[in-house]
Parts: sequence; structure tokens; C-alpha cells
Amino acid sequence: RHIRISDIGPVTSQASAAERAARTMPLSAATIPSQKPQSGRSIRDLLREETRDAHDAIDARYGALDLASIEDYRTFLGAQLLAWTALDRPWSRQLHRIAGRQAPDYAALLRADLAELAGSDPLPADLAPPAVMSDAGVAYVLAGSRIGMVTIRRRPNWGAHHGYAQRFLVEPSGGHLFRLIVADLEREHGRAVDRTSLVASARLAFGVFHTALDAVGGSRR
Repeated sequence: RHIRISDIGPVTSQASAAERAARTMPLSAATIPSQKPQSGRSIRDLLREETRDAHDAIDARYGALDLASIEDYRTFLGAQLLAWTALDRPWSRQLHRIAGRQAPDYAALLRADLAELAGSDPLPADLAPPAVMSDAGVAYVLAGSRIGMVTIRRRPNWGAHHGYAQRFLVEPSGGHLFRLIVADLEREHGRAVDRTSLVASARLAFGVFHTALDAVGGSRR
């Protein structure tokens, strides 16, 4: 049985100063330069600016997890699995369209990592895949999250300390995929995408990560 994601709307509240201070687990890369058209904002600038508050809120929640403890390490992996599984279809479609290749199966990597953790509790039911208006908006958030894994790998975590494989954290193609997605958005095809749908779908993707963390018991965060 699916847990339905109902009414995930735009995240409208600004992150507090405390949340901003907790931004130790970034979910997108804001440091890769983009090409800006001669007039107006680039699409990447648009996405970054219009999702900043949603991004800050996710950084604060996931950044509050203590990955050096097995409980929070499991929570992190479980929430990531639920989110990636729910968003797999738009992610896979977009990568196939722009690169003609199968997208990395990050959900499979997460399942393998979780299976090795002795005593892991069963995960809750999958989240129902949300209705997405723009595959590109979802792919932008997901590929950006892979760049954030570089920062996470530098933090102490229970899996690395105890010699467990970290398939999800160390998979290396995130930067390349993010550049592909951004480059596509800056080309003629990307510039023709409806910007309202693009931003709404990116914000929806952030909302799924909130719902996933709630589902695995991270609602106290």
C-alpha cells in the first residue's frame, strides 16, 4: 500500500537563522558557473532563486541528522530511498531524453546499503509517485542532491566507521549528470520549457524529501 503524498504545495516559509546555520548537508550545487543569456535570468538562476527557501528547509532537516549514530544513519538512508523511489520515473525519463542513457539506479544502491545494516527495521510503504508537471524540475533537484553527497562524505558517518559499503554516498556520476541537466536547460529546448511548471516541479521534489523523512520517523527533526 502506498503512502499518498497529498497536497505538497510550494514551501513558502523562509528558513530561520538557526536552520541556515544548520546547512551542513547541501542538496544542490550552487558553485558551478552557468551561462546567462544576454537578457534576463538564466534558467538555472531562476531555479536556484525560486527554490532557495525550499532548499534551505531541506538542508536544515537533513543536516540535523547525526550520521555518526546508527539510528540517524538508517533514517537518512531510508528517507533517501523513499524519495528516490517516488521520483524515479521523471528522473529516468529526463536522463534518457537528454543523454540517451539509463539513469543510475540510486534506489537500488540504497536498498543494498540498508540490507547490510544488521537489525534494520522494515521500511514503511513506498510513497505514491507524485504528479509531476516537469521532469526537468525534478531532475535538477535530484542531480543537485548528488553533488551534496560530496559534502556528506566528509562528515563522520556510522557506515564508514564500521566498514560498511557506501554505494549510495560514493557513486561518482552526480557532478557530470548535474552539468548535463543544466546544459540542457540552457539550450533552446530548455529555454522553451514552461518556467512555472519547472519551478513547481522542483519545489515538489523538495517536498517529497520532507515527506520521506517524516515517513521514516524523522518528523521530530
